[in-house]
Amino acid sequence: MVEEAGELAVAGQGAGYYRMEVQLRDEQGWQVRKISPEWGSGGSPVDLAVDAFQAYLSQHGRTLEEVTAPGAPAVRVLVRPPQRGGRPEVFVLRELMEQRVRRAAALRADAERRLRDARRLLRTAVAEASDAGIPQSVLVRLSGWSRETLRRLERNG
Repeated sequence: MVEEAGELAVAGQGAGYYRMEVQLRDEQGWQVRKISPEWGSGGSPVDLAVDAFQAYLSQHGRTLEEVTAPGAPAVRVLVRPPQRGGRPEVFVLRELMEQRVRRAAALRADAERRLRDARRLLRTAVAEASDAGIPQSVLVRLSGWSRETLRRLERNG
């Protein structure tokens, strides 16, 4: 599907697909490193750049330590817009690392929110089951909570 979309974008018929290009600078200038897929859609250009950078690391067997080591070639990712002739957005290594941190922080916040919601749901289900006469030993086994936690729940509602 990605390759088909890329062909559509090359032909000028597909809208919304960005072409991503990872480049390293050596003594001869900026050199393109092949990644697959080289087309992407959805998300912001910086998110697509991070995805391209991750693809480069995994497909070329590189590590962050190697890429960020003193004397390592400079890295940048170009994200070319869907319309022909549009100027690419250029992201350097620092911007890519900052976006990775922002992404991870957002994922963590979302996971914490989902965990709070799940705890609230489990707390309600345990309280209702307790009110219905389900033995505490069964609730301990099913919920994974200790007897003390269940007692506190019963006291505090």
